[in-house]
Amino acid sequence: MEGLLKPEIAGEYSEKHPMYAGVWMERVSSGDQVEIGWSNYLAEEDTDVKIETDFDYFEQALERFTPENIEKGFVDSEQSLREYFKELPRNIDLRTFYTVFCVQKKVAELLKTGETDLLERKKLYLADKEKLTKLSETIGKTACAERALFGKYLLQKLGIESAFVAGAVVSDENLGENALNEAHSYIVIRDPKVEGGKTLIYDIARPFTEMNLPALYETQIPVDHETFKDKRNALVESTTAYLNRNYIGFDKQYFGIGSPELYVGEKQVLRPDQTEP
Repeated sequence: MEGLLKPEIAGEYSEKHPMYAGVWMERVSSGDQVEIGWSNYLAEEDTDVKIETDFDYFEQALERFTPENIEKGFVDSEQSLREYFKELPRNIDLRTFYTVFCVQKKVAELLKTGETDLLERKKLYLADKEKLTKLSETIGKTACAERALFGKYLLQKLGIESAFVAGAVVSDENLGENALNEAHSYIVIRDPKVEGGKTLIYDIARPFTEMNLPALYETQIPVDHETFKDKRNALVESTTAYLNRNYIGFDKQYFGIGSPELYVGEKQVLRPDQTEP
């Protein structure tokens, strides 16, 4: 990846693909109405809870958040990053890491993720079902959906090919008998440096370590909308793209889509030689 990709025009149009109990969005814009419903346990029966993405509210605070400034920051930091990672496990392009690290910090800053009040978040969405909650109204009350939407928007501004996914995750590395889908929103990033369609999962709401390092996982198979299209329960094994269990307690997660009521086992995992769970 020699330099950042050419930026997309944020707000030009949106691409939204419904999935079972979730959604896949390859482009987001201000004014989008995004279904987050069951994926955030906001309501027991109502699965049509939505948020309005008023990204324009944040534009003044993002004036300097540009591809040029991110690139300059990377050039200035490259040597220190190489020193930091010299003796640490790493299977990720340094520039990609730095870019996502900047997104992680900006989302934390503008959405005030350190002040999260989930009870107030639930009240906010359910107080008036006739009125759409705006992203700007969730500041200090965010969970995975709001952070992943905003993170996707920032990556889009930087020209990074990515998608917002309201889906599911399984954190049981061995897919044991008690493994269940946990509703979760995350970001899929296509790594432009690696041929063959390598993709990364960016679990923006669950950073690595107390340093708020971005949680990045390399998927075992390339992931796009077609991977999950027309499926009801499907997962992709994903291993940490840097660091290891000595630093974060586990090495892999299973990201995908599915119902939180269903038991999850090996048969739900898509493998390189298998396209149907």
